Amino acid sequence: MEALLQNFHETIKTEDDVEQLKGLILRLAFEGNLVKQEPNDESAKVLLDRIQIEKERMIKDKIIKRTKILPITDQEKTFELPNGWEWARLSSVYDVRDGTHDTPKYVEEGIPLVTSKNISKGHLTLADVKYISKADHEAISQRSKVEKADILFAMIGSIGNPVIVDFEPNFSIKNVALFKYYSKQLSNPDFLHLFLLYAQGIMRENSSGAVQSFVSLSYLRNFIIPLPPLNEQKRIAQKIKVLFDICNKLQEEMEQQKKESSILNKSVFAKIQDYNNSSQLESLQFAIENMEHLCNTKEDINLLRNSVLSLAIQGKLVSQNTSDVLAEVLVENIRKEKEVLFKKGQIKKEKPLPPISSTEIPYKIPDSWKWIRFGEVIQLISGQHIKAEDYNDKGIGTPYLTGPSDFDGIGVKFTRWTESPKVIAKQYDLLVTVKGSGVGKMTVLDKKDAAIGRQIMAIRSILLDIEYVKILLSQFAKRLKELSVGIAIPGISREDILHLLIPLPPLEEQRRIVKRVEDLLYLADELNENIISIEKHSTSWLNTLLDDFSKENFKLVSVY
Repeated sequence: MEALLQNFHETIKTEDDVEQLKGLILRLAFEGNLVKQEPNDESAKVLLDRIQIEKERMIKDKIIKRTKILPITDQEKTFELPNGWEWARLSSVYDVRDGTHDTPKYVEEGIPLVTSKNISKGHLTLADVKYISKADHEAISQRSKVEKADILFAMIGSIGNPVIVDFEPNFSIKNVALFKYYSKQLSNPDFLHLFLLYAQGIMRENSSGAVQSFVSLSYLRNFIIPLPPLNEQKRIAQKIKVLFDICNKLQEEMEQQKKESSILNKSVFAKIQDYNNSSQLESLQFAIENMEHLCNTKEDINLLRNSVLSLAIQGKLVSQNTSDVLAEVLVENIRKEKEVLFKKGQIKKEKPLPPISSTEIPYKIPDSWKWIRFGEVIQLISGQHIKAEDYNDKGIGTPYLTGPSDFDGIGVKFTRWTESPKVIAKQYDLLVTVKGSGVGKMTVLDKKDAAIGRQIMAIRSILLDIEYVKILLSQFAKRLKELSVGIAIPGISREDILHLLIPLPPLEEQRRIVKRVEDLLYLADELNENIISIEKHSTSWLNTLLDDFSKENFKLVSVY
């Protein structure tokens, strides 16, 4: 443990690492390896005998009923206990009860009824609680009266989340376990709370329920606890508190560092993407030169990628070349090519596109570029639905794509085929999802020609670099998604795509932009891989340290 504490900042990098460390602390504690055993401590066996005397008194006074205690088998004893400790059932040490299983009649004003939903991450909240009558409260309290220092434990849903009741309570419980004490003088609530925090991971793994997980009262009562002497319980609870405080402080430092880093990064990348910032390229160069310091998370990498793509379509990523054929000439050549294709019957005549007003233009572009409607330079093909009986999964006929579920992140995957294709997309067409929850998702048809369904439109480039078109649409994807919001079934129309206002560079510059973007995104990908590698290395190192402390190869538990 000392070695791990000395290497906190080198080893603990994420909130998950902190959780793992807390799990280790708890495991060491309940295996008897966190604090020293004192030979003068009264043994756990004597403690259990004293608790049994109190338990018998409560049975005689009819405060509790006698329950059968099962003997503990050797198979249940998962590790060797230190001298002075004893294995025991929870019900041998604590009075384990549960709340009502029935649903009482709710009232507008009355006594709060606490359920599992009111217990989370060590806190009890009475927000959004429902109320029951005083009579129902008194009836439930006959079975499970909650008192100060008792511990609540969720039995259903998110099992566990133990919490000590640290105030004078006036509420009832439903689907919540209640841990009380046969004798408060012979118990340490903090120790029990920490043990339940440790044990909840095991309980969750062994819970029942197909729809909603739960643990039974019988299961909790029969759960075994490694019980140390009472004085050692106090020392263990105190030691865990000290170590948890260190963990929490470390977590706060990480959160603060992450917050400060996020503010700095957003500021830098906002400057890069600001159209009115005359130093955008310098800001990008600063980001690239300081990539390892600015980009510490996957979110930072995405900010960098978006900044690169934003500069690309503003004409600020590569230099302009006076020998390039102007975008205006390129547009005219595309118009002529469209006329040829129309005469050959290969494309249909589109409706005239609306003129571009000066108020629509968001920023200034280089003189060799031109603002255009997207429909001027592409052919847009709308997919059509094919009935289920007209396609198959046997590979017979033409591949048939129906939506983003057929996109694999790089290109497409074929899972359906049809012998009755209606609309065909050609290889290297850019496919865009235009209906449903996946609106705006894109990919390139990287394989052979395929039929497309009504959820997809294919964008066919005419004399443009298709990779530049991908860059364009990746930056306008958010705009397309916004156009689909507010209707029953999300979707974008042909006009939404055809009327899109885009900045068009000369063809030669498109290719230079694509090359520059590929180079910069390659650096971003490398850094992303480096972040993943560091995380894996950190996790591996932490796991090695954790294993060094493990007497047995027990699975670590999550604190929450």
